[in-house]
Amino acid sequence: MIPVHLILGFLGAGKTTFLKAVLKNRKNPNERILLIVNDYGQENYDAQILRQNKIEILEITNGCLCCSHQYRFEEVLQEYAASEKFDRIFIEPSGLFMPDQTIRAFRRGPLKSKVILQPVVTMIDMQFMSRIRMAWPPAIVRLIEIGQIIIKSKEDKLTAQELERVEGEIERLNSKKCYGFEEGITAFWENKQESLAMGELEMHEKSSHDVAFEFRKENLYFEDKKRLLEYFAVESGFLIRAKGNVEIGGEKVFINYVNNEIDIQPAFPEGALGLSCFLSKKEPDLICNTILLSSD
Repeated sequence: MIPVHLILGFLGAGKTTFLKAVLKNRKNPNERILLIVNDYGQENYDAQILRQNKIEILEITNGCLCCSHQYRFEEVLQEYAASEKFDRIFIEPSGLFMPDQTIRAFRRGPLKSKVILQPVVTMIDMQFMSRIRMAWPPAIVRLIEIGQIIIKSKEDKLTAQELERVEGEIERLNSKKCYGFEEGITAFWENKQESLAMGELEMHEKSSHDVAFEFRKENLYFEDKKRLLEYFAVESGFLIRAKGNVEIGGEKVFINYVNNEIDIQPAFPEGALGLSCFLSKKEPDLICNTILLSSD
Protein backbone atom coordinates (compact mmCIF):
# COMPACT_ATOMS: atom_id res chain seq x y z
CA MET A 1 0.00 0.00 0.00
CA ILE A 2 1.09 3.56 -0.64
CA PRO A 3 2.07 5.65 2.39
CA VAL A 4 0.21 8.97 2.62
CA HIS A 5 1.46 11.91 4.68
CA LEU A 6 -0.95 14.63 5.85
CA ILE A 7 0.63 17.98 6.81
CA LEU A 8 -1.75 20.12 8.89
CA GLY A 9 -1.53 23.66 10.25
CA PHE A 10 -3.51 26.88 10.48
CA LEU A 11 -2.94 29.77 8.08
CA GLY A 12 0.74 30.71 7.89
CA ALA A 13 1.99 27.96 10.21
CA GLY A 14 4.81 26.97 7.84
CA LYS A 15 3.40 23.85 6.14
CA THR A 16 4.94 24.61 2.74
CA THR A 17 8.33 25.50 4.22
CA PHE A 18 8.39 22.30 6.26
CA LEU A 19 7.28 20.20 3.30
CA LYS A 20 10.07 21.64 1.14
CA ALA A 21 12.60 20.67 3.81
CA VAL A 22 11.15 17.18 4.21
CA LEU A 23 11.30 16.55 0.47
CA LYS A 24 14.85 17.85 0.26
CA ASN A 25 15.95 15.50 3.07
CA ARG A 26 14.15 12.36 1.95
CA LYS A 27 16.20 9.19 2.25
CA ASN A 28 15.31 7.83 -1.16
CA PRO A 29 15.55 10.57 -3.82
CA ASN A 30 14.35 8.10 -6.45
CA GLU A 31 10.94 7.62 -4.87
CA ARG A 32 8.09 8.61 -7.16
CA ILE A 33 6.23 11.25 -5.19
CA LEU A 34 2.83 12.82 -5.71
CA LEU A 35 2.06 16.02 -3.84
CA ILE A 36 -1.57 17.12 -3.51
CA VAL A 37 -1.72 20.81 -2.64
CA ASN A 38 -5.01 22.43 -1.68
CA ASP A 39 -5.50 26.18 -1.51
CA TYR A 40 -8.80 27.69 -0.43
CA GLY A 41 -8.37 30.58 -2.85
CA GLN A 42 -8.24 30.80 -6.63
CA GLU A 43 -4.44 30.88 -6.94
CA ASN A 44 -2.37 28.02 -5.53
CA TYR A 45 0.82 29.85 -4.57
CA ASP A 46 2.06 26.98 -2.39
CA ALA A 47 2.07 24.69 -5.43
CA GLN A 48 4.14 27.24 -7.35
CA ILE A 49 6.72 27.22 -4.54
CA LEU A 50 6.82 23.44 -4.22
CA ARG A 51 7.04 22.85 -7.96
CA GLN A 52 10.73 23.70 -7.72
CA ASN A 53 11.28 20.25 -6.14
CA LYS A 54 10.68 18.51 -9.50
CA ILE A 55 7.95 16.20 -8.22
CA GLU A 56 4.47 15.69 -9.61
CA ILE A 57 1.95 18.10 -8.12
CA LEU A 58 -1.82 18.01 -8.21
CA GLU A 59 -3.44 21.35 -7.39
CA ILE A 60 -6.94 21.63 -5.90
CA THR A 61 -8.14 25.23 -5.58
CA ASN A 62 -11.30 27.25 -4.91
CA GLY A 63 -12.40 25.35 -1.83
CA CYS A 64 -11.29 23.05 0.96
CA LEU A 65 -10.62 19.31 0.93
CA CYS A 66 -12.72 18.89 4.06
CA CYS A 67 -15.93 20.28 2.56
CA SER A 68 -16.47 21.46 -1.03
CA HIS A 69 -13.80 19.15 -2.49
CA GLN A 70 -14.20 16.18 -0.13
CA TYR A 71 -15.66 13.70 -2.62
CA ARG A 72 -13.56 14.90 -5.53
CA PHE A 73 -10.46 14.49 -3.37
CA GLU A 74 -11.37 10.91 -2.45
CA GLU A 75 -11.99 10.03 -6.11
CA VAL A 76 -8.70 11.61 -7.23
CA LEU A 77 -6.74 9.84 -4.49
CA GLN A 78 -8.28 6.49 -5.45
CA GLU A 79 -7.39 7.09 -9.09
CA TYR A 80 -3.76 8.01 -8.41
CA ALA A 81 -3.29 5.19 -5.90
CA ALA A 82 -4.66 2.66 -8.39
CA SER A 83 -2.35 3.92 -11.15
CA GLU A 84 0.70 2.55 -9.29
CA LYS A 85 2.72 5.49 -10.64
CA PHE A 86 3.73 6.71 -7.18
CA ASP A 87 5.59 5.31 -4.18
CA ARG A 88 4.53 7.98 -1.70
CA ILE A 89 1.86 10.71 -1.47
CA PHE A 90 2.00 13.98 0.44
CA ILE A 91 -1.08 16.10 1.11
CA GLU A 92 -0.87 19.76 2.09
CA PRO A 93 -4.42 21.01 2.77
CA SER A 94 -5.37 24.65 3.09
CA GLY A 95 -4.93 26.44 6.40
CA LEU A 96 -8.70 26.23 6.93
CA PHE A 97 -8.79 22.44 6.61
CA MET A 98 -10.49 20.34 9.29
CA PRO A 99 -9.09 16.80 9.34
CA ASP A 100 -11.45 14.28 10.92
CA GLN A 101 -13.80 13.59 8.01
CA THR A 102 -10.94 13.31 5.49
CA ILE A 103 -8.90 11.02 7.74
CA ARG A 104 -11.97 8.86 8.21
CA ALA A 105 -12.03 8.37 4.42
CA PHE A 106 -8.73 6.48 4.67
CA ARG A 107 -10.49 3.86 6.82
CA ARG A 108 -13.36 3.04 4.49
CA GLY A 109 -14.17 2.01 0.93
CA PRO A 110 -11.58 1.63 -1.83
CA LEU A 111 -8.95 3.79 -0.15
CA LYS A 112 -8.68 1.39 2.77
CA SER A 113 -6.96 -1.22 0.61
CA LYS A 114 -4.83 1.17 -1.49
CA VAL A 115 -3.19 3.66 0.89
CA ILE A 116 -2.00 3.73 4.48
CA LEU A 117 -2.07 7.00 6.39
CA GLN A 118 1.17 7.84 8.16
CA PRO A 119 1.38 9.73 11.50
CA VAL A 120 -0.37 13.08 11.07
CA VAL A 121 1.87 16.16 11.20
CA THR A 122 0.60 19.39 12.78
CA MET A 123 2.57 22.60 12.32
CA ILE A 124 2.09 25.21 15.05
CA ASP A 125 2.99 28.87 14.57
CA MET A 126 4.18 29.64 18.09
CA GLN A 127 4.31 33.40 17.49
CA PHE A 128 0.72 33.45 16.26
CA MET A 129 -0.55 31.34 19.17
CA SER A 130 1.21 33.58 21.69
CA ARG A 131 -0.73 36.58 20.40
CA ILE A 132 -4.19 35.10 20.95
CA ARG A 133 -5.43 36.80 24.10
CA MET A 134 -8.72 34.89 24.24
CA ALA A 135 -9.31 31.12 24.39
CA TRP A 136 -7.82 29.33 21.40
CA PRO A 137 -10.47 28.74 18.69
CA PRO A 138 -11.84 25.15 18.64
CA ALA A 139 -10.77 24.66 15.03
CA ILE A 140 -7.11 25.33 15.88
CA VAL A 141 -7.37 23.29 19.06
CA ARG A 142 -8.52 20.29 17.00
CA LEU A 143 -5.49 20.51 14.71
CA ILE A 144 -3.27 20.31 17.80
CA GLU A 145 -5.26 17.47 19.39
CA ILE A 146 -5.10 15.27 16.32
CA GLY A 147 -1.40 15.78 15.56
CA GLN A 148 0.92 12.81 16.07
CA ILE A 149 4.07 14.70 15.11
CA ILE A 150 3.91 18.26 16.47
CA ILE A 151 6.29 20.73 14.82
CA LYS A 152 6.87 24.22 16.22
CA SER A 153 7.62 27.12 13.89
CA LYS A 154 8.76 30.68 14.70
CA GLU A 155 9.57 29.79 18.30
CA ASP A 156 12.70 31.94 18.04
CA LYS A 157 10.45 35.02 17.93
CA LEU A 158 9.14 34.40 21.47
CA THR A 159 10.65 35.22 24.83
CA ALA A 160 11.40 32.29 27.13
CA GLN A 161 8.31 33.14 29.20
CA GLU A 162 6.04 33.34 26.15
CA LEU A 163 7.41 30.07 24.80
CA GLU A 164 6.85 28.28 28.11
CA ARG A 165 3.25 29.52 28.28
CA VAL A 166 2.38 28.38 24.73
CA GLU A 167 4.16 25.03 25.12
CA GLY A 168 2.23 24.44 28.35
CA GLU A 169 -1.08 25.05 26.60
CA ILE A 170 -0.10 22.73 23.73
CA GLU A 171 0.92 20.01 26.19
CA ARG A 172 -2.47 20.32 27.88
CA LEU A 173 -4.11 19.53 24.54
CA ASN A 174 -1.62 16.95 23.28
CA SER A 175 1.00 15.25 25.45
CA LYS A 176 3.17 14.18 22.51
CA LYS A 177 6.60 15.74 22.18
CA CYS A 178 6.82 19.07 20.38
CA TYR A 179 9.73 19.21 17.95
CA GLY A 180 11.64 22.24 16.75
CA PHE A 181 11.70 22.73 12.99
CA GLU A 182 15.02 21.02 12.25
CA GLU A 183 14.57 18.07 14.62
CA GLY A 184 11.04 17.76 13.28
CA ILE A 185 12.40 16.87 9.85
CA THR A 186 14.32 13.95 11.35
CA ALA A 187 11.33 12.92 13.46
CA PHE A 188 9.13 12.95 10.36
CA TRP A 189 11.18 10.27 8.60
CA GLU A 190 11.93 8.19 11.71
CA ASN A 191 8.54 8.25 13.47
CA LYS A 192 7.03 4.76 13.89
CA GLN A 193 3.66 5.61 15.46
CA GLU A 194 0.54 3.80 14.34
CA SER A 195 -1.85 5.88 12.27
CA LEU A 196 -4.92 7.32 13.96
CA ALA A 197 -7.69 4.90 14.92
CA MET A 198 -11.35 5.55 14.06
CA GLY A 199 -12.12 6.05 17.74
CA GLU A 200 -9.78 9.05 17.85
CA LEU A 201 -11.75 10.91 15.18
CA GLU A 202 -14.69 13.20 15.84
CA MET A 203 -17.98 12.73 14.04
CA HIS A 204 -18.81 16.44 13.98
CA GLU A 205 -16.18 18.83 12.70
CA LYS A 206 -15.30 22.11 14.39
CA SER A 207 -15.42 24.30 11.31
CA SER A 208 -12.42 26.52 10.72
CA HIS A 209 -14.52 28.44 8.20
CA ASP A 210 -16.17 30.06 11.23
CA VAL A 211 -12.76 31.44 12.21
CA ALA A 212 -11.68 33.06 8.95
CA PHE A 213 -12.85 33.76 5.43
CA GLU A 214 -10.97 34.34 2.19
CA PHE A 215 -11.31 37.04 -0.40
CA ARG A 216 -9.14 38.08 -3.31
CA LYS A 217 -7.84 41.48 -4.33
CA GLU A 218 -6.80 41.69 -7.98
CA ASN A 219 -4.20 43.80 -9.77
CA LEU A 220 -2.50 45.52 -6.85
CA TYR A 221 0.12 48.16 -7.75
CA PHE A 222 2.28 50.17 -5.35
CA GLU A 223 4.58 53.09 -6.06
CA ASP A 224 7.23 51.78 -3.67
CA LYS A 225 7.76 49.50 -0.64
CA LYS A 226 6.69 52.25 1.76
CA ARG A 227 3.26 52.42 0.08
CA LEU A 228 2.95 48.64 0.35
CA LEU A 229 3.71 48.71 4.08
CA GLU A 230 1.22 51.53 4.61
CA TYR A 231 -1.43 49.46 2.81
CA PHE A 232 -0.91 46.48 5.11
CA ALA A 233 -0.81 48.71 8.18
CA VAL A 234 -4.33 49.86 7.31
CA GLU A 235 -5.59 46.41 6.34
CA SER A 236 -4.04 44.47 9.21
CA GLY A 237 -6.73 45.03 11.84
CA PHE A 238 -8.36 41.66 11.10
CA LEU A 239 -5.95 40.27 8.52
CA ILE A 240 -4.53 36.86 9.44
CA ARG A 241 -2.78 35.86 6.23
CA ALA A 242 -2.16 37.19 2.73
CA LYS A 243 -0.11 35.84 -0.16
CA GLY A 244 0.17 36.58 -3.83
CA ASN A 245 1.82 38.69 -6.52
CA VAL A 246 1.80 42.49 -6.52
CA GLU A 247 3.72 45.12 -8.42
CA ILE A 248 6.06 47.51 -6.60
CA GLY A 249 7.63 50.30 -8.62
CA GLY A 250 7.08 48.37 -11.84
CA GLU A 251 8.56 45.11 -10.49
CA LYS A 252 6.41 42.05 -9.93
CA VAL A 253 7.06 40.43 -6.53
CA PHE A 254 5.58 37.69 -4.35
CA ILE A 255 4.17 38.82 -0.98
CA ASN A 256 3.84 36.50 2.01
CA TYR A 257 2.12 38.21 4.97
CA VAL A 258 1.58 36.54 8.35
CA ASN A 259 1.74 37.72 11.97
CA ASN A 260 1.97 41.36 10.89
CA GLU A 261 5.22 40.63 9.08
CA ILE A 262 5.85 40.73 5.33
CA ASP A 263 8.28 38.65 3.33
CA ILE A 264 8.94 39.89 -0.22
CA GLN A 265 10.40 37.49 -2.79
CA PRO A 266 10.74 37.40 -6.59
CA ALA A 267 7.41 36.57 -8.19
CA PHE A 268 6.57 33.42 -10.09
CA PRO A 269 6.38 34.35 -13.77
CA GLU A 270 3.13 32.43 -14.36
CA GLY A 271 1.29 33.93 -11.38
CA ALA A 272 -1.35 36.62 -11.96
CA LEU A 273 -1.30 39.89 -10.02
CA GLY A 274 -3.52 39.56 -6.97
CA LEU A 275 -3.58 38.77 -3.23
CA SER A 276 -5.44 35.96 -1.50
CA CYS A 277 -6.38 37.43 1.89
CA PHE A 278 -7.75 35.64 4.95
CA LEU A 279 -9.54 37.72 7.56
CA SER A 280 -10.67 36.92 11.08
CA LYS A 281 -14.41 36.30 10.94
CA LYS A 282 -15.61 36.26 14.53
CA GLU A 283 -12.53 36.63 16.70
CA PRO A 284 -10.60 39.87 16.17
CA ASP A 285 -8.25 38.82 18.96
CA LEU A 286 -6.95 36.04 16.72
CA ILE A 287 -4.28 38.51 15.69
CA CYS A 288 -2.36 41.20 17.47
CA ASN A 289 -3.53 44.71 16.60
CA THR A 290 -0.10 46.15 17.31
CA ILE A 291 1.43 47.00 13.96
CA LEU A 292 4.97 45.69 13.68
CA LEU A 293 5.59 46.91 10.16
CA SER A 294 8.21 49.50 9.37
CA SER A 295 9.47 51.04 6.17
CA ASP A 296 13.11 50.05 6.81
